[in-house]
Amino acid sequence: LRHLAPAVASALRFKAVLRVAEDRWLLVQHEGGALQLRESAWRRDSRAEVLFAPGTVVDWAALDAAFLAAADQERG
Repeated sequence: LRHLAPAVASALRFKAVLRVAEDRWLLVQHEGGALQLRESAWRRDSRAEVLFAPGTVVDWAALDAAFLAAADQERG
């Protein structure tokens, strides 16, 4: 998750449900400078939502690279 922090720092809100182990899911929420992590129930797939203020210039390639780096780190 460290790889995602810089990429979503300018987001108004970041919310994700991520599979972090074979049978473990994590809910990640970041809003207003507060980060919340907690266990989540089983999901069919991982998903993320990132909301930016209108007019925010987003480096989508960097955001995509951050997600890929986080996934690679989890795979070890």
